[in-house]
Amino acid sequence: MTIFLTKMKQASTRSTAAAAAVAANLLSVVSAFISPDGTGRLPALGWNSWNEYACDINENLFVEIGELLADLGLKDVGYNYVNIDDCWSNLTTQRDPETHIINHDLVKFPSGIAALAQKLHDQDLKIGIYSDAGTLTCAGYAGSLLNEELDAATFAEWDIDCQCRLWSTHVNPTCH
Repeated sequence: MTIFLTKMKQASTRSTAAAAAVAANLLSVVSAFISPDGTGRLPALGWNSWNEYACDINENLFVEIGELLADLGLKDVGYNYVNIDDCWSNLTTQRDPETHIINHDLVKFPSGIAALAQKLHDQDLKIGIYSDAGTLTCAGYAGSLLNEELDAATFAEWDIDCQCRLWSTHVNPTCH
């Protein structure tokens, strides 16, 4: 630690012009990763339902969380994602038998996922959704294996901004 502090003291006595040049170079590298619309300024920040609610979720919860992000000032500092974790789809009728589109749970989300996405977008927030690259999610709901393109198209149709995808059923069948 003393070697580090000594080197820091030595560096602080060097020219401020050299320090400014290093800072400018670092800033230009960092700026290269930031899009003109601000994407990349911060990591994706937000709230995820699993740790607090697990499968005890519904559309009103996500709308209320969106309101809290705004009311607590978190949205203003970059927390703009509201993420639906596991258990949002229908456990019994996992996919439409003809189209194979994943079914959302009509009891938990009576207005539908697209309507929830619209409500969150109306609050100037983004919505994320969890899926699994395997056959089942951690909680036993439909995974995306062999339906990847269809699920991606469905999420796009629902206006989902971010998808969290895990390989949980292939790595750890008990997950949680």
